[in-house]
Amino acid sequence: MTKSAVEDFSRSFYPFLHKERKRPEELMKEMTFSLIEKVRDSVSVKQQFFQENKDQILNVSLALAQVVRLDCERPGDGFVGTSVKGQVRRFSCLLQIGGS
Repeated sequence: MTKSAVEDFSRSFYPFLHKERKRPEELMKEMTFSLIEKVRDSVSVKQQFFQENKDQILNVSLALAQVVRLDCERPGDGFVGTSVKGQVRRFSCLLQIGGS
């Protein structure tokens, strides 16, 4: 990132840092407010995303759960030994059956 790009970013997201000199207490107050606003914006974007995509997310989650359940019920499907797939399968099955 160029120095001007960093400066532009800083001015966009933290304009109060580029105005007149302020006391540390004032800067902390403005930084706190800025942080809280950014958190609110982040939560809002996430809520909107999941609201708009909840059906697709739930459908994929259900499909994955069904695959894991079927895979755990099927003995000897070739996922054996120390392969990554075998480890993932065993881990998924353990999670599904509560670690027993």
